[in-house]
Amino acid sequence: MHAAVGSDDPQAVADAVAHHLRGPVIYDVLVAGPTYWALVPYWPAITWTGTAETPLLGPGSFLGVPDVEVTEPPGSYWVRPPRNRHDLCQREAVFDFILRGRRQLRAQEEPATTALELGR
Repeated sequence: MHAAVGSDDPQAVADAVAHHLRGPVIYDVLVAGPTYWALVPYWPAITWTGTAETPLLGPGSFLGVPDVEVTEPPGSYWVRPPRNRHDLCQREAVFDFILRGRRQLRAQEEPATTALELGR
């Protein structure tokens, strides 16, 4: 998330989530360490091309959800709470945001790799 946004500032993340994902996102600190969860519609025929770092939870999964009024730390909170009962992020927007973050991380790693190679 921070790589895709270009910042770890909570307000910058919230603004980016509102602009790009346009749906509810939870910041969870309790289960797997600091993790962002975008809520998307479930569809059994979906093929998720994410990785272990970006799982798609399905049937049999459990995700603790903070009270809808909890919108800041400490603990888990809504980066962007749902606006209504059926408010969800679009899967395509979430996947595009993940790809954006991965590109940013690769770009940050490449100069360090190049510098090491030149130093030999």
